[in-house]
Amino acid sequence: MRYLILIFTCLVSALWFDTGNAAGHPIDVDTVATWPIRIQKYAEIFDDASGELSFSDVSMYGKFRPAQASDFKSRFTTAKVWIRFTIRNLADSDLRLYVLAGSPRIEEVEFFRYGGDLRIMRAGAAVPLAEQPTPSRYPLFPVLLQAGESATVYIAARSGTPLHFDPYLFGEDVFLRQEVSITFWNTVLIGGLAAFAFCSFLLFVFSPMRSFGWLALLGVALCGFEAAWRGYGKTIFWPNFAEWNYRSPTVLGGLVVVLFITFAHSVAKKEGFELPAKYLLTLLACFMGGVMVVGAVGNIAAAAQLAIYGGALFNAAKLGLAATLIKRVMRPPPVIGILAVGAMAAILLRLFEERGTSYSWAPDPQQGFDPNPWWALAGLAVNVAFIAAWFAHIGRQRQNARRALETLQRDEEERLKNEVMRQTAALNESLEYARRQNEDRSRVLGYVSHDLRAPLATVLGYVGILKIEGGKEIQPYVDAMERSLQYQQALIRDIVEYSKGELAPFQLQPRPLDLQDLLISVCDYGARACAEHGNRFEPQIHCMLNVAVEADGVRLQQVFLNLLSNAAKFTTDGVVRFRAVAQLKDGDCELTVLVEDDGPGIPVSDQSLIFAPYVRTNRETDGVGLGLYIAEKIVMDMGGTLRLKNVDAGHGSVFELLLRFPLAGETVGRVAPIDRPEYHAAKRAADDFVDALPPPYMRLELAAFAREGRITEIEHWIAELRATYPGYGRFATEVERAVEVLDLDRVEALALAACASESAAV
Repeated sequence: MRYLILIFTCLVSALWFDTGNAAGHPIDVDTVATWPIRIQKYAEIFDDASGELSFSDVSMYGKFRPAQASDFKSRFTTAKVWIRFTIRNLADSDLRLYVLAGSPRIEEVEFFRYGGDLRIMRAGAAVPLAEQPTPSRYPLFPVLLQAGESATVYIAARSGTPLHFDPYLFGEDVFLRQEVSITFWNTVLIGGLAAFAFCSFLLFVFSPMRSFGWLALLGVALCGFEAAWRGYGKTIFWPNFAEWNYRSPTVLGGLVVVLFITFAHSVAKKEGFELPAKYLLTLLACFMGGVMVVGAVGNIAAAAQLAIYGGALFNAAKLGLAATLIKRVMRPPPVIGILAVGAMAAILLRLFEERGTSYSWAPDPQQGFDPNPWWALAGLAVNVAFIAAWFAHIGRQRQNARRALETLQRDEEERLKNEVMRQTAALNESLEYARRQNEDRSRVLGYVSHDLRAPLATVLGYVGILKIEGGKEIQPYVDAMERSLQYQQALIRDIVEYSKGELAPFQLQPRPLDLQDLLISVCDYGARACAEHGNRFEPQIHCMLNVAVEADGVRLQQVFLNLLSNAAKFTTDGVVRFRAVAQLKDGDCELTVLVEDDGPGIPVSDQSLIFAPYVRTNRETDGVGLGLYIAEKIVMDMGGTLRLKNVDAGHGSVFELLLRFPLAGETVGRVAPIDRPEYHAAKRAADDFVDALPPPYMRLELAAFAREGRITEIEHWIAELRATYPGYGRFATEVERAVEVLDLDRVEALALAACASESAAV
């Protein structure tokens, strides 16, 4: 740290005492002159204390003296400062030159060319742009010298703000080239500030932290300040308001300080961060607010002097805050301290530049143009680093708070978990059995347990119809049973092949497929599934293809049955609609399917999760939450899309399926679009409890099997009941129907309700 202080002290000393020398003699120029030429070495100076002397008075009676380097430092003065110098063209051709008087913030500058005809021109921040023969943000005076000609130039300048009066002489080509360069770097600076303001505004709009609004305003104010400081306000923003152009840098500079301190207070209050020296910063903000008022409508000279003091305090406070936060948050090594000293030096260089100090040891590619944007860019980097360090500290606070909250939550969860384990030991034993299962086996069994519901329900449903009706007219139902059995066999085959490691589960196997025949069979299943829950099924199939398509019929049927099963399961006494449109497009078959129900729908908060595995939005129904995950995976493997069309909760759900299949070339029967009324099934009556009940110990065993999800054991239980107690066939049939649709909650309810009725009778 002592070495850093020593380095910093040496740097300040070098910046302060490197002032150069001055002399006075004519300026000889030719076509090979080294541009720009600093006029202070050749000029004579005269201070008009009254500020009332005319050019003729000064040219005749003015007591000019050789100028010194100290005469051209930025200073407050009420005098009108005159300088004169002579330019001689030693070239054999005419030369067009430019005299750049100094800062674009000088209030008023008058140019007089004495040699041949007298030429007079006014410029400066307080002079309207329309009154300047050469419109420019700088006080600029063009000089045309013929071969061998000489001219004496007088420049008079006065300003209520600090007078930075340091003229340079440029050749035309060099001036235009450097003007383009300085404009580029100024654009980078102001554009960077504008991007900073825009990003802050986006954070203000899309984040809950309102402090970013103050940061966006700060960025806008910085853009305006830097533009006004560099004279762009006069040429771009307010060319017809010369008085405001002259006052705007002081006003906007004060606004920047006020907005920065307001932003810092806002962040500190929001995040519970203790702002160092916050009362002093508040007083500084009030002070700079007063400076803004004085600068806008009062004495600009007083406002400018006060702004210098306030700016110095602000820079000191800002650097102190940045150093404090960097030390507290990052714990930097010595190299970071050296970089911090370099950043502070960049600010000091800009401050010394404003007072007119030049450095013989420092290269200046923008010599003669004030201000130099390089130091401003360094200052921008310091401010961004300060804000980054600030938010790093806030982020660290949030992270610590989050960790403390997570620890508290873990402790509380552990306490509740232990309490529940003591009170529900029997239930935890059942859950522990499920948790001990292997993850891979659980996933495969989960797939199978889900996708076996639909074919089993279809087969057993049509078996019931077959037993009741009989005869030749039941042939369509027998065909539907056969298709469902084939689907079930394909699933079982997948399990066997997967267990042998021969292929991944659910691999697609495209074959020629009669799409309309598949859709009709799916509608058969939909009608039965809807009738089981008292729903009306309304299918609409528009499939005019007379050729087969290349598709995996088993997997496609799996998707359709899943969507219809969900629609029927989650809807009671309602309507389920199945709309399918198949048409030729660009040589392929384009299939669009909509499955719509008027059930309770899916909450908006859960709509983005429904295609995730093991996610259940309604825990009152059976299932493991894999159906839509499997369906989406199959559809994606087929190159299609499956999505939920957003519907408000309480207004049902609409799933849309889009697929394209290549044509197989095989001709099939062409059937007109159908809307078959026989699918509008009647509502199912409520189930009645059976009269004949198995022994209590068997019903309790059945309830335990249902609670633990042990389907195989339930099937063995049904077989044992039929073999041992044939008289309880009706009870076994009721349980068997519930197992067919995997309604384990109903199985458990049947067993326990029967026990409850029996207990009540006792």
